[in-house]
Amino acid sequence: MFRTLLLLCALLSALQAQKVELFSANVDTNGSLVKAQNDVVVLYDGMYLSAETASFDRNSGIIELYGNVNALRGAEYYAMGDYLMLNTKENIRQFRPFFFQEHSDELWISARSAKTDEEEYELHTGVVSSCNPQDPDWTLQFSSGYYDGDNQWMQLYNARLYAGSIPVFYLPYIAYPTDTTRRTGLLRPTFGLSGDEGFMYQQPIYIAESPRWDLELLPQIRTDRGEGLYSTFRFVDSPRSSGHITVGGFKEKRSYQEEFNLRNDQHYGAEFYYQHRGFLRTWFDWDVQGSSGIYSDITYLNDVEYLNLKKNDSLDYATTSQVTSRLNFFLNQSEDYYGMYGKYFIDLNKDSNADTIQNLPILHYHHYLNTFLDDHFLYSLNYRGNNYYREEGKNAIQNELTTPLSFQFPLLDEYLTFTLSENIYASHIGFHGPEDVSVPPNDYSSGLFIRDYQRMELNTNLVKPFDGFQHAISLTAAYEHPGQEYRDGFYEDYEDIFRNNKENNVPCVSGPCEYDNIADNLKQASLEFTQYIFSDQDGEKLYHRIKQPIVYEQGYDRYGDLENELRYYFTKTLNYYNNTFYNYDRNVFSKTQNSLGYNDGTFVFNLSHLFEDKLFVNSTTNAETRVKTSYLTSNARYNYSSRWQFFAGYAYDLELSETKNRHIGFLFSKRCWNLQLEYVENIRPTLGTTGQATGIQDKVLYLTLNLKPLGGFNVHYKKSEIE
Repeated sequence: MFRTLLLLCALLSALQAQKVELFSANVDTNGSLVKAQNDVVVLYDGMYLSAETASFDRNSGIIELYGNVNALRGAEYYAMGDYLMLNTKENIRQFRPFFFQEHSDELWISARSAKTDEEEYELHTGVVSSCNPQDPDWTLQFSSGYYDGDNQWMQLYNARLYAGSIPVFYLPYIAYPTDTTRRTGLLRPTFGLSGDEGFMYQQPIYIAESPRWDLELLPQIRTDRGEGLYSTFRFVDSPRSSGHITVGGFKEKRSYQEEFNLRNDQHYGAEFYYQHRGFLRTWFDWDVQGSSGIYSDITYLNDVEYLNLKKNDSLDYATTSQVTSRLNFFLNQSEDYYGMYGKYFIDLNKDSNADTIQNLPILHYHHYLNTFLDDHFLYSLNYRGNNYYREEGKNAIQNELTTPLSFQFPLLDEYLTFTLSENIYASHIGFHGPEDVSVPPNDYSSGLFIRDYQRMELNTNLVKPFDGFQHAISLTAAYEHPGQEYRDGFYEDYEDIFRNNKENNVPCVSGPCEYDNIADNLKQASLEFTQYIFSDQDGEKLYHRIKQPIVYEQGYDRYGDLENELRYYFTKTLNYYNNTFYNYDRNVFSKTQNSLGYNDGTFVFNLSHLFEDKLFVNSTTNAETRVKTSYLTSNARYNYSSRWQFFAGYAYDLELSETKNRHIGFLFSKRCWNLQLEYVENIRPTLGTTGQATGIQDKVLYLTLNLKPLGGFNVHYKKSEIE
């Protein structure tokens, strides 16, 4: 026993020079050759190796392990085989056979033999999968390959994809990452087949050469429709800012353009998004108090198809008829707020937006609510400067000033609060532009508008605890009284037109009403009641608000629309929401919105209905036009098990008696792969040859296969027809 310990100590001393430690119950040495048997453990270069037997040649620096060989490095991976050779001088390892598993995503590699230098593995005749190694659902078999452990990168040659034992796909070469690190390469492709667009192929190309930016190119081809290219550049220029730039275009084939009556044979656009918190300090090193920021969301496009062709998702079509671009700068301090904004509008129903009014820049200053005289008096100040610009037509500059002055004091031992306020509003507008404007009228004069009005408000807020819940109520009675009003120039010239349009809900098409943004100030009162019920265990149980305006002006309904808003949680999983407006004069519900939601983790369901009943009056003929909207939407998802998920959605226009969109599908997911099948019907808006918005109905069948963590692909079949 003593002799064995001496041999072991001598061996360890020799191995430590090679950075090798060997442990075993039985050790035998013959010159430079050391043999170990029974529960052999070797520590080398941060690796933990175990085997049934092992040998070490001190002259050549070669370690050989036999039988049930395991190799681990921390908790990252392990390798197993019947034979492992380590060349400690040249740092070369050979496995026969070879088994490797990455613990983070459970991807494993099995090969007939492997040779590695540092962290680069050379593989011969093997299999890759992330499924159960004993009976994998899918495998990727290859003749040779290379694996870079440092860069987590795999390359395989003559790769064959098998579903069980059935061959599915062949690739002469494939390379992919084995972790989630951003890197340059190809992303999941999309294949499609359409009776109208032909074969469709999208192949995202991802370039990520820096942790601060990446570039995604999305070329696409639709054999019977055309070709296109979109690109998105994403960047992070500071710890508090980020953005992206997207440009793209699509060229239609003449046959498709004529079949679907498309206005344009090219669809192109550009988008810029950027947000930055603290740009004054970062860019200009200004040590200002408060927070500064930039928000930019700018879009330019020639028609809506630019948005719809950018991504292959029939449930996410752009349905708006107007695209708004915004650019905002602000500085927010404890007492003051400074802002400069810009809004640019693109009407997708027009060939040209030369006559569309843009609002840029907008200057904004706000002085937050402040008090004096023992907090009984409150005041604030708000200024807004608008520059209204367009290429064709009159332009205008408007300056607005609002100053509310309030006096408040408690009553009845602070159970009531009485507030009396004087509100002053002033607006000045001036027009400029060519005198020979072809759009009449072209003789707008500058205008000045000043008004004041008084508001009295009586309010109480009460909270009472009960056993297991709390009840809070708020009662508010308010009265607004118009004071003096001064109009001059533009505001005086068109006062009657503006008032008539508002009383009769006449939509503004063109003319002086384009610059009428001053709301009517009516002599009116309002009663409002709000209540909450909070459960000690479940939180909010009930929210209820009811409001009734009363108007004391000729030409208006005495009783404004009664509003009733309710949100109730029957249980933690079931809730109901309602918001209803009732019109006394017409004896109808002018608007009502209902929503029922359920979510218990297994079943998720939402059903909502929107109804509107509006009355428009022609100012010339006094003819009344009644417009109704009735829209029903529903979505459901059923998590049948950890593997199966079913989902569906439906939207129906009850007034027009037509389906707007519907979809149904399922998702089957296992640890190593998932499959989603979905059928979608939706209406795609586009610009027709007449210059007006039209619709194309798409019917699409989607199939998405994802092999974890390799990735996958999307396949779809689409049929389109003019709506």
